[in-house]
Amino acid sequence: MNRFSDIDCSFKKLPPIYGFLSEELVSIEKALEPIGSQIANLPYYIKIAKTYCHYPSEHGLTRDESASIYVYTMEWGEQTLYRILNKTLRNENRHLCKIWFPYLKLFDTALNKLPTVKEIVWRGITEDIGKNFHENQIITWLIVNSCSSKVSVIKGFLGNKKNSTTFLIEVLNGIKINIKNTTVMNRFSDIDCSFKRLTPVYGFLSEELVSIEKALEPIESQIANLPYYIKIAKEYCHYPSEHGLTRDESASIYIYTMEWGEQTLYRVLNKTLRNEDRHLLKVWFPYLRLFDTALNKLPTVKEIVWRGITEDIGKNFHENQIITWWSVNSCSSKVSVIKGFLGNKKNSTTFLIEVLNGIKVSGHTEHESEHEIILRMGTELRVKSDALEHPKGSYHVHLIEINGENNNDNNHALILASSINQMQLTTNQNSSQPKFNKWKQNAITVAGGNGQGQELNQLNRPTGIFIDKNKIIFIADCFNDRVVEWKCNANEGQIIAGGNGKGNRIDQLNCPTDIIVDQQNHSIIIADRGNRRVVQWLNQKQQILIHNIDCFRLTMDKHGFLNVSDWKKNEVRRWKMGEYYNEGIIVAGGNGQGNQLNQLSCPLFIFVDEEQSIYVSDGGNNRVMKWRKDAKEGTTVAGGNGQGGNLNQLSHPEGIIVDDLGQIYVADYGNHRIMRWCEGKEEGEIIVGRNSEGNQLNGPVGLSFDDEGNLYVTDRWNCRIVNFKIIL
Repeated sequence: MNRFSDIDCSFKKLPPIYGFLSEELVSIEKALEPIGSQIANLPYYIKIAKTYCHYPSEHGLTRDESASIYVYTMEWGEQTLYRILNKTLRNENRHLCKIWFPYLKLFDTALNKLPTVKEIVWRGITEDIGKNFHENQIITWLIVNSCSSKVSVIKGFLGNKKNSTTFLIEVLNGIKINIKNTTVMNRFSDIDCSFKRLTPVYGFLSEELVSIEKALEPIESQIANLPYYIKIAKEYCHYPSEHGLTRDESASIYIYTMEWGEQTLYRVLNKTLRNEDRHLLKVWFPYLRLFDTALNKLPTVKEIVWRGITEDIGKNFHENQIITWWSVNSCSSKVSVIKGFLGNKKNSTTFLIEVLNGIKVSGHTEHESEHEIILRMGTELRVKSDALEHPKGSYHVHLIEINGENNNDNNHALILASSINQMQLTTNQNSSQPKFNKWKQNAITVAGGNGQGQELNQLNRPTGIFIDKNKIIFIADCFNDRVVEWKCNANEGQIIAGGNGKGNRIDQLNCPTDIIVDQQNHSIIIADRGNRRVVQWLNQKQQILIHNIDCFRLTMDKHGFLNVSDWKKNEVRRWKMGEYYNEGIIVAGGNGQGNQLNQLSCPLFIFVDEEQSIYVSDGGNNRVMKWRKDAKEGTTVAGGNGQGGNLNQLSHPEGIIVDDLGQIYVADYGNHRIMRWCEGKEEGEIIVGRNSEGNQLNGPVGLSFDDEGNLYVTDRWNCRIVNFKIIL
């Protein structure tokens, strides 16, 4: 995906290029003939492009025209065509462009036959060049500029790089190329769907360790131009390595991650590993020995990783089924990488895998930003539960790596909790986020529901909630001035903070509205709204963390920053954990009360995603706002069309949660319903509430999910917490 970041940062002023328009239209072979000296093995790549390009085309492109686009999008290293072309287009010596004229004529003719679009598109670069751009500045991008209409594609490329720049571009004459059969990131979807039972592969372990050239010599007849790709791998691999890999060992990993078409090494290897004729593997033994030696020197990880495939194979996976993946399995520790690859494909399957022996190869691959984790060939996995169906017919499969004595649910829960803390898909509960479609419509009361009161089986205007992995519910029992812990299936709760009457003593609370539970040290952080302070309770000891703040909601991000909404100052501030002696920094709002994109009006609940974007339920403006990290203003992602009950409206929104698919769940307080919005959509959908008596809500505020995807709602005026079961 590097063409999305091939951005000119020089602000040069150069004369335009137009002489190519008078060129004769020729075949792609003829058009690129003058470039042959600049790009090794170019005829081979042209052959791939003509074989796999989108032809016949519904837009009337010839095969050569379609191939001219396809070859531009291909990636095969530093000599990739688009890199050489764009480098030339940026050069002040415009005469160097002349040999490109035949290709530019063919390429331009192809683009002119495709539809143009007016929409928002995205680009990104892993450099902090944004400070060089100023309001009303006019710039010219002198090259061919690849963009994506999906921000998830750019996010997948950028990863979590600190110093990066994202471009949001309103285009008027974008050309929609939608190249089919693109090879980017396909190793993440190279998944065996056959459930074959094969004998394991281990004979390679007795092979002598040799150079990568010698190791791959027996494969040369299967992969055209293999020595050339070996040369690239040895030149660009991560060497010297902090883990002690030799150059050949590092190159054995690098070449596995390279993409150059149907004969890409990993495809040929994995196809052989899945073949029932195990004798075919013998020619691969020298390479497998080198590759395995390299992997053994890299760190192993226990965490959650992701894979995905653009097919709806999820329905073939069932609870406690044991499967073996016979190939080398590329995964990513970042779900955004897989989302970027899958896009919005309707019939796709995403795999969430709890790995025990993953090999962290990121840093040794061609695409470092993909955060790659490798599972060795022959990895055994257990299906945690039946596949869950997403919207649009896609599936989500939860797998657990099997590893002898370590294969028990307690270990899996620890891995899962650790990964979720790292990803921080949610910040007000210690559980993974659902990616599911529907919930049962009959609400089950799980706390309170015995009328308004202060008895242990009652609640009084509850607000924020937190659900732990044992389904214990922690409740900010606002009008009872206490925090209550309510165990699963219990008939009453237990007071764990406050409960000593309304007041401002250190052991008292005054209308608490939100809580964060740190289960490692058994402490809770409370938004003590009536006392205008944020307090911490630890083993019945109290400490004021933040003074003089009209706090309403709290959330903690993965970096340990505490975010607090101030409903009177119409802002959200952030503090580093343990450093509360300062005023914090404003991360949303702070420009007075109002309805402009840089303003808030009575901000209530907040949510921080893994990229530190802040979502704010902007109650007074009846909208949900998203403020990206370091942004000066937000964007409206739900509501914003005035107060009302239509599907494009909200009425005083409160609780919000955003799942890892970017779906925004909103407690629509005034409409007594819970809605789900997809960013960029004009309307949301009602998932529960505002219906029959069984799911009737009266002023929903807090939202949470448990680790099974069941939905919990604070039903404020009914003084209870209700649960809507996920439909499996």
